[in-house]
Amino acid sequence: SRRSGASGGGGQRRSGPGGPGLQGRGGARGQPGLAPGGLLVADELVFDAVELINRLPEGRGRESALQQISHVWLQEDPLGAVGYAEKLPAGTTRDNLLSTLANNWATSDPQAALAWAGQLPEGEERKRALAGIASGWAQNLPADAARFVSGLPPGELQNDAATSVASSWAQSDPQAAATWVSGFPEGQSRDDAVNSVVSAWAHQDPTSAATWLQAMSPGTPRDRAVSSFVGALSWQYPETAAQWAESIGDDMLRRQQMEQVAHSWISLDRQRAADWISASDLAADQKEALLRQAGR
Repeated sequence: SRRSGASGGGGQRRSGPGGPGLQGRGGARGQPGLAPGGLLVADELVFDAVELINRLPEGRGRESALQQISHVWLQEDPLGAVGYAEKLPAGTTRDNLLSTLANNWATSDPQAALAWAGQLPEGEERKRALAGIASGWAQNLPADAARFVSGLPPGELQNDAATSVASSWAQSDPQAAATWVSGFPEGQSRDDAVNSVVSAWAHQDPTSAATWLQAMSPGTPRDRAVSSFVGALSWQYPETAAQWAESIGDDMLRRQQMEQVAHSWISLDRQRAADWISASDLAADQKEALLRQAGR
């Protein structure tokens, strides 16, 4: 049999019905076709796809094609997929593919993904893999992923994994995610996780997110969380975002967020934006520039 382009992953080559080859939409057997949305891959033809991708020049096109087949490849041969990625030259393509594979693998089999990551050498690659696993795990079993993160040693890895889990969990149950991150010790990790939850929550249910924010005590963590909330709201609900921006205690951060809201609001309703800018406590030079943008 022919040796697969993914032979570094240790997988046995598979052939599709009628023999090997890759067929895209409108392409003949043996003449790979590329669809407008990217490479079309049938499950049984994943290794043919890898061989095709191996012939592509380095760059975004090759990276995009690898990302597109990663989910199918994991279903076919997860160890072969990660083995292939590990043998790629160091760089962005390798880093991104390993992170994607770790994330996707964990959505279906987090324990197997953890076993693989545990064999990686200590360093940035292992940290990225574990953070990706935590994020993927949280998509289906967020409470289990949270327990995994809580058991990691304190430090950068735990912080990154906690933020990933919080972000994923917030997509399905922002209230539960917020309750979890509220129990973190005070510090940068907690602030980053809170900001991630608030941003996702604001897109789904801004009223509930606002109620939760109102219970936060004044200070830097609240200011940062409100900034995330404002950023999520400013393009859709600028008037509400403006009120929240004005509540930020830190002068510099408040004016930065107010300026962001102003830009968004001007693009939606110049008249009302200009009225708010004129009455705001923004610095004179900021007001002048923004009002000029608004046509005043």
